Amino acid sequence: HRLNNLFSDLIEIAKLEYREDLLRPTRFDLQALIAEVGEMLEPRADEKGLELTYDNPPLVVEADRNRIRQVVTNLIDNAIAY
Repeated sequence: HRLNNLFSDLIEIAKLEYREDLLRPTRFDLQALIAEVGEMLEPRADEKGLELTYDNPPLVVEADRNRIRQVVTNLIDNAIAY
């Protein structure tokens, strides 16, 4: 599963390097996105006896939400794994 995610990420990076117009920036609340990813990964953290905390004030940013979600997911997933 992790190898498949890594492979998908590498393909996405290659696409972005080839076509920069694939980025689709929008305004969104970064904290809401972090909470969404945290809730999704909470069962994995629980299995390892870890507690995820992500209580921050709202922060509106303009970026490609899907790409940022991918980065946040990878960071939290790696933190849980290691």
